Amino acid sequence: MSKALEMAIRSYYGPLTGLILFAVFLQTNQLLTRREKNLFACELTVVGMMLLATSVDVCVSQASEEVQWRARAVASALQFALAPMAPFFLAQLCHPMHRIKQRLFALPVVINFLVAIGSWHTGLVARLGPQGQYIRGPLFVLPFVTVAIYLGWMFVIFSRNSNPGRRMESWSTAAVALVMIGASGIEVILHLRGVLWSTATICLILLFFALTVTKVLYDPLTGTYSRLAYQKRLECIRWKSQITLAMVDMNGLKKINDCLGHGAGDQAICQVAQALSAIRCRGLKVYRYGGDEFVLIGEGLIAGRLERELEGALVRCGTVEGMPVSFAYGVRQGRGAEVEKLLGEVDSQMYVNKAQNLADDDVSHPEPSGGYFGGGQA
Repeated sequence: MSKALEMAIRSYYGPLTGLILFAVFLQTNQLLTRREKNLFACELTVVGMMLLATSVDVCVSQASEEVQWRARAVASALQFALAPMAPFFLAQLCHPMHRIKQRLFALPVVINFLVAIGSWHTGLVARLGPQGQYIRGPLFVLPFVTVAIYLGWMFVIFSRNSNPGRRMESWSTAAVALVMIGASGIEVILHLRGVLWSTATICLILLFFALTVTKVLYDPLTGTYSRLAYQKRLECIRWKSQITLAMVDMNGLKKINDCLGHGAGDQAICQVAQALSAIRCRGLKVYRYGGDEFVLIGEGLIAGRLERELEGALVRCGTVEGMPVSFAYGVRQGRGAEVEKLLGEVDSQMYVNKAQNLADDDVSHPEPSGGYFGGGQA
């Protein structure tokens, strides 16, 4: 076995095997949507092709000069053409777009692809000299500018994301992009071949598992923590720890669904979730317990402060198509050993609060009497 082939196997066998296993996991995953699976598959294809391009360049290092020249020319053209596609697919992974916007978003990467492939003949981006050395063309920075466009867009959009679940997905994707930038710098500065795309393989697999875990821990509609995360949090509460619990139940969700449709009902649930997620208390996390019920768990004895924050959240709920959105709540604090007792007390307090809200609403908006509508002439 030649030294070049041995080096290629050592450098790329692990990453390529990882990509194959990742493709199997991707097809069997039931949590990701079809769109997310397709984007992961595109990212997998790009990374796989880049690994093959760089490995072919190594494998032919012992071949004739003409074969080496052609192999390096093809490999370099593919690298310049495909490299910006990695951040392009990553950016779309956590930010869905309409078809028209998606086409406009793809314009920079399409232009770069065509120019880089054509550069094999035109030399606009780069070309190989007679001795196999790279000669920069007038558009050498085009692939790097294209990558910078997508990375900059990713960080701007991700920083504006207020949904906790989507924010976690976004920053996981951004972390992968940063690691790949670091690997690219190491490869360029230290002249180490294969570092970037081997690192990209590992990051892609880690991102896949991170997004899968996110699907489990976060509620897909509201972005708050899921009921499974709530159950795990209860299991982790220590007996001697001090905690504060709050239970929230929406008022009038059935009326909103009946009058405005379930889409408006979902919007109302999301508005309540956003109002609750904006509460800032020590160690506080919001969990969607059921359809229109939420549980808040905070660290320490902060019942008084949490009640004030919940009153502020009521104001932030707003309206849905003119119908007010509100909720009833109960708050209790105590030790972790009393968590079951506290849950029972907070649930009872919440329903007393809810009954009071219904009574107040009946007084403010009394139903017309039957005689008013049905009364006729004697």
